[in-house]
Amino acid sequence: MKRNRIIMVVILAVACSLAAGSAFAQKKAKSEEEIGIRHETLYDETKAMPAHGEYGKAEPGKSKLLGRAFENSPPLIPHDLTGMLPIVETNNACLNCHMPEQAEALGQGLREQPAADPP
Repeated sequence: MKRNRIIMVVILAVACSLAAGSAFAQKKAKSEEEIGIRHETLYDETKAMPAHGEYGKAEPGKSKLLGRAFENSPPLIPHDLTGMLPIVETNNACLNCHMPEQAEALGQGLREQPAADPP
């Protein structure tokens, strides 16, 4: 009698497990386009262009300083860059105002070029 009861409990447990498993198995799997944040194919980057921020339209010296995006991040440029690009080692228009001597002489609250990090 006790043995029959144990067998019935085991059979009932197996039946319940199979029923629950088949219910989960019938759920449709998500496609690669449905997973993730973008909800599009992960193999084609032409549609997934990053959103670029726009620089301020104020002329240099007339704009307000922008806060850093995170601690130790590079400063954001708050003014228009027309005529200042590309910024390369041999031609860097930023240094005309942002070297410490010029920033102090212009006295417009300009952010100085940061000192090099210590070794």
